[in-house]
Amino acid sequence: MIGRRVLGVALVMATTTACVAIDRASTSSAGHGADADTTAVVTSTSARFVAFQTAATNMVSDETNGQPHVYRKDRTTGAVVNVDRRGSMRAASASAPAISADGNLVAFVTTTALVPQDVNGVADVYVRDVAAGHTTLATVLPDGSRLTSGERAVRADFDGGHRLLFQASDGGPISSIFLRDLDAATTTLVDGPVALDTLDLSADGNHVAATADCGTPRVCQSFVYVKDLAAPYLYTPEYCDGSTLGGQSANGRFVIVNRGPGCGGNPALFDRDTAAWLDIDLGVTDARVVAVSDDGRVALLTAPDTALPGGTTGFVGLFARRLVGGATERVGVNSKGVAANASQRPEDRYGISGDGTTAVFTSAASNLVPHDTNGRVDAFARVLAHSSDTSSVG
Repeated sequence: MIGRRVLGVALVMATTTACVAIDRASTSSAGHGADADTTAVVTSTSARFVAFQTAATNMVSDETNGQPHVYRKDRTTGAVVNVDRRGSMRAASASAPAISADGNLVAFVTTTALVPQDVNGVADVYVRDVAAGHTTLATVLPDGSRLTSGERAVRADFDGGHRLLFQASDGGPISSIFLRDLDAATTTLVDGPVALDTLDLSADGNHVAATADCGTPRVCQSFVYVKDLAAPYLYTPEYCDGSTLGGQSANGRFVIVNRGPGCGGNPALFDRDTAAWLDIDLGVTDARVVAVSDDGRVALLTAPDTALPGGTTGFVGLFARRLVGGATERVGVNSKGVAANASQRPEDRYGISGDGTTAVFTSAASNLVPHDTNGRVDAFARVLAHSSDTSSVG
């Protein structure tokens, strides 16, 4: 094993200020809490804009059918817009939000045909340009055709500009990955067909990281690979059965792998330039990285809530780990530093700002912000205690 550094199991609680900055993101423009659960939240690079998925009927006045929809919130002005629409047409439902670096473009998945060319009757990825007020179909194949009746879009991810990675499935475990250039209106096949799970497009648009099925059931389950689009070649940081992708840095240099039991089980950061590993050891089992900052400096992890003092046995907690220095802090705390009174939902989607200063997450906790009485899973944005730290990995 090459050049592994281990950040020891002893955790250091990051020093917090007297007042923790946290706000509820899944509220209407008038500040009303959602009347249904929020199950996914993603953030722009600056964390000014977040996109989230909820079936709430009180986010905007003209979306009240009680089905999941995708919204974008401006955390500076409080403005909330429903993005899964085109002109007077509205999607029956939508899911799987993704947001561009500047927060203007929001992608979503829906089976509703929002453009005349969408006649396949299956789930497709659309992109809403909020500033321009128009919506375009993104799941266009390299030859200009559409997905067929036996296929469906699964998820999408933006780079730092106007390119979108999308995954299209055959309805089962087999998928293909495509890169759509929204400005040039062209699509390139990146990989597939192959069994895929998690995928990520680096902010520079040059690297695709993914969790892939090794293709031999009962012998191995999954591994992580990176594809360099400029080369191109496939790079497997470590072939470890059961490993999954935790994320990658903006330039693709750092890749975080949630390692399988056969390789120690701890998440680890791999530096592609030096081939060195950095273990992310919280001293507990079941820790899993769910997001990483653009510079690879800060990782968000779900883990047993008792990984830090003040946690509740049986709860899943969300933690931010500074990968230089090893300081770890609990993300789900209120302005007085009191831990959330509900477990995190590890199946939900989380995000972190590009500079690693703000985490976005979902929680059913009722004690994170004042007047949270809706009894629902909400989206929150939290400024991290280490936000003034400028150290970097490597």
